[in-house]
Amino acid sequence: MKRQLGQLAGSGLALLVSTSVMANPERWQLNMTPGVTATSQDVYHLHMLILWVCVVIGILVFGAMFYAMFKFRKSKGAVPAKFTHSTTAEVIWTAIPILILLVMAYPATQYAGEDGRHRQRRSHRQGDRLPMEMALRVPRSGRQFHEFSGAQRR
Repeated sequence: MKRQLGQLAGSGLALLVSTSVMANPERWQLNMTPGVTATSQDVYHLHMLILWVCVVIGILVFGAMFYAMFKFRKSKGAVPAKFTHSTTAEVIWTAIPILILLVMAYPATQYAGEDGRHRQRRSHRQGDRLPMEMALRVPRSGRQFHEFSGAQRR
């Protein structure tokens, strides 16, 4: 049992090291790497926007928490209120996160809705990107179903 656990831990460590090497990390790199394509750069910028929104929310929440802990501590003689239910407080702490999620969803849907056709592309002669007309060619051919069903037509 110990040997299997050791082998499992060793395999997990090897997997962790191999995936971090494939990601091409730099010293003290703590973030995503910006992508090469326009879409991956958009995703990186969206990630950074949402990260900073979360940082601001964290600062506000921890600030309010520390304020309440120091302002209303027992050693200063604070007496807790004697209520069990506040509809206003429940509506507020339900509505504010919903509004924050809606505000954060707007840029995410803007990036998700783009398919890249409106972006300016360099021509094939000027660089390594192809124009949108040449970016993807899917050959298509079709036949009627009855030709494959084995039915003979004369």
